[in-house]
Amino acid sequence: MANPTAALSGSSERFGLRLATNLGLAQPHSNVAVSPLLLQTALALLFAGITPSSAPTAQQLARSFGAAILGTPDQALQQFQQLLGNLKQEVAIGCQLRLLSEFYTQQRYTFSFRDEFEARAGTLGIGVQRLDFNNWATTTSVGELVSSHLLESSSASDTPFLHVSALTFRAPWAQAFDAQETQCINFFPEGSHNAKLVDAMFLQHRFPICGAALVGCLRR
Repeated sequence: MANPTAALSGSSERFGLRLATNLGLAQPHSNVAVSPLLLQTALALLFAGITPSSAPTAQQLARSFGAAILGTPDQALQQFQQLLGNLKQEVAIGCQLRLLSEFYTQQRYTFSFRDEFEARAGTLGIGVQRLDFNNWATTTSVGELVSSHLLESSSASDTPFLHVSALTFRAPWAQAFDAQETQCINFFPEGSHNAKLVDAMFLQHRFPICGAALVGCLRR
């Protein structure tokens, strides 16, 4: 029997790569970093609302992420919690949560646990109190956009850090994500407005937040 969490991991990976790529294309003169915690939260809420009895549009949306229907909403949330549980289990052996800034920026944000994530996000003025880590069905905001002023005033880093406050999906849903679209990305070296095309591909990493493969850059 197929492992449902493995399907979720692959779906999360493709979604994160597609979102980061689209954000980069929308901001052609900036590097972009996306929090995988928020990607997981968005996907968890999305899948929790899709059941075998859902409308065809919702079921097509699930298929576009490359994952099957995950049963009841409670079962869907439990499977995402199982994925995120790897963070606590593996942190003791030195695994770290690495944001996708390793994929889109020169500088990396690395966290060994939730408290460190919250502390670092707090230095950027992000309302981490809105992130309810213990309630995946929360209806409160899960983040906010960080203004350029906050980024410039942050003494800890000059790397853009993006929290996604809303995700908009448009039909048709039935078309799956195409990895070919994300094989090359634009990268802006520090202090330069001239993009450099970077080869990107799927690599296997120890990535506790989703427990499976992460997309990384081979070279700059």
